[in-house]
Amino acid sequence: MFSARELTDRSLVGYYGYDYAGNRSNDAATFNDFFTQRDPVTGVRTFPVAPLRPLYQGAYIKDKFTFNKMIFSLGLRVERFDLNTKVMRDQFSLYEVESAGNYHSQPNASEKPANIGDDY
Repeated sequence: MFSARELTDRSLVGYYGYDYAGNRSNDAATFNDFFTQRDPVTGVRTFPVAPLRPLYQGAYIKDKFTFNKMIFSLGLRVERFDLNTKVMRDQFSLYEVESAGNYHSQPNASEKPANIGDDY
C-alpha cells in the first residue's frame, strides 16, 4: 500500500531490524545500504535498517574501612557502551565544523578574542 520512501520521508515509521512492511531484515545490512540498496525486481529503493547490537560492559569494585574513627568508602567503576551506530559529530551543524584558528585566519574574519585558542 505504501512504499518505504513514503513512510520514512514523513517519519511515519521508525524501525530497527525490520523492513517497512514488518518483515525481519537480515543482519548483513550496513550503514551505506540504507542509501544505496534497491529491490532487484522493481528497482525501487528499500531503505534497510540493520538491527542495533548494543555492547554493554561494566565493572565495579568497592571497599569500606575504618581508620582512626573515620570511615572510608572507596570505589572504582569502569563502564563501556558501544551502540554500533554512526552519529553526527555535531547534530546542530549543517556544515563541516571549522576550528577557531582556521576561521580567524581568513581575510574577512573578525578579530579573535584573546581567551579563544586556535583549536577551539
